[in-house]
Amino acid sequence: MRIKRFLIIVFVLLLISLGTLYTGEMLEKEEDMGSPIRTQSNGIGHPEERDLNASITDVSRNITIKMTSQILLEDMITLKIHDNLSNIGVFNYSIPTAFNKYVEKVEFYSQFNSEEEIETNSNFRSFSVYYGVQVTTYSFSISQNGTLANDSLSAIYIFARLVAVGAIKYEPFFDDQLGKFLSPIRPIFPNLQVVNSVVGITFESGLDSFQEENITKIEYNDIEYPQFIDQGKILQWANLTRDAYNPLIGLEENYDFAELIFTSKTDFLVQVTTVIVPYIYSEATRNVRINPWGEVYVKEAITVLHKGAPLSKDADTIRRGHAIGGVNVLVYGAAQVTDIYDDQGSLNPSLRDDDFYPRTKLDPTAYKRILEIRFRTSIYGGQTYSFSFEYRINSSAVITVDNNDYTLNTTLFSDYNTTVSDLDVYFEFPAGATIQKQTFHSNSRNSVVSIDTNVKRKTLSFFRSIELHYSIINASFMDNNQFQILYSYGLGPVG
Repeated sequence: MRIKRFLIIVFVLLLISLGTLYTGEMLEKEEDMGSPIRTQSNGIGHPEERDLNASITDVSRNITIKMTSQILLEDMITLKIHDNLSNIGVFNYSIPTAFNKYVEKVEFYSQFNSEEEIETNSNFRSFSVYYGVQVTTYSFSISQNGTLANDSLSAIYIFARLVAVGAIKYEPFFDDQLGKFLSPIRPIFPNLQVVNSVVGITFESGLDSFQEENITKIEYNDIEYPQFIDQGKILQWANLTRDAYNPLIGLEENYDFAELIFTSKTDFLVQVTTVIVPYIYSEATRNVRINPWGEVYVKEAITVLHKGAPLSKDADTIRRGHAIGGVNVLVYGAAQVTDIYDDQGSLNPSLRDDDFYPRTKLDPTAYKRILEIRFRTSIYGGQTYSFSFEYRINSSAVITVDNNDYTLNTTLFSDYNTTVSDLDVYFEFPAGATIQKQTFHSNSRNSVVSIDTNVKRKTLSFFRSIELHYSIINASFMDNNQFQILYSYGLGPVG
């Protein structure tokens, strides 16, 4: 009996020890599984660090502060592969996330052996994005016709273009305005060393300059950067190198990015047309009405919000160089503008010609007509101005017909190159029309879109019409691309 009890105790202890060993093994495996997983070089996100016998031999980075306050960043990149073992199919391009959060437009192009005519449809590259805390990484293919980048090529050329909106913040500065923004400096690439890069930052305008006393300088190869050229109108860094980006080390302030400060120094003795005047459309509404007799009527109402610094109460003079006294809007080249007005009456009464009111001029590059809108009073930082305009156009210019199938080719708005905080667009179709399909989709990650249909009945009419409504919050200029609305007559609703 004692022997049997002893054997039972030994057996239980053995099970406990085996269970402990097994549990320890499982805990070790779970700990391994919980470690960070590094994605491969052809995946989305930060690629796995691996030894590639390749390098970025040259980067030319140009950053332009536009008169609309947008920031245009353009990189021409030269990639070279140094052995026959390194074949690259996917390229990874990184930008500081603090800057990228304002980026609304991104384009990448890639081409073997030459940078000439690189911006073609066949060289355009779609991309995937990884949003990191410090850097945002874009991954895209650089293979060409199924061929990976390899050492038989003299070089692989990559062109990047990014447009940032709203990155610059303004405040009063005596009679002018002070602008501040966080700018990328050194180009950043996971896994690839940068042998040489040149960075230049400038203004589209002619009267703006960087404040040397308020920008941090660095010593690089015994040279002080940035260099201030043409009295601060251009900042330049040269012969910059960088190791492959390591997330564990992160970014280096004033080398990889820096806060830049500039002023618009208005010259009151000349006609000022070249200063930065930032604005957005705080509200915009478009009503498009299609009648069955071959015409399309359009009414657009816009509220312009000046995003620059407000007038300084302490300034002796008014910063009239930073006022907005009007805007130009593009409409269809075949459009006939019938009216432009604000809440007090017609605008531009003196601008007339034989065919159009107000006077317009053709933009041959866009096949559109430039509508010059002059405000009744100029606006300054924080102020708004609202106006409306109307035009009509022959339906054959925008609608194609195939038997009973009609296709309206349109955009959300006639034209805007800024952000629209609150955009409403209404397309009203004739009685009896049924909407079959629409192809609009947003191109901006910041836009919030809703689409719905409504049935409208006019006063003292038995006929009902269908209205398609687009409501967009934070509409980007990237959203104003052409799309189609397909409709027909005499058929029941689809679905």
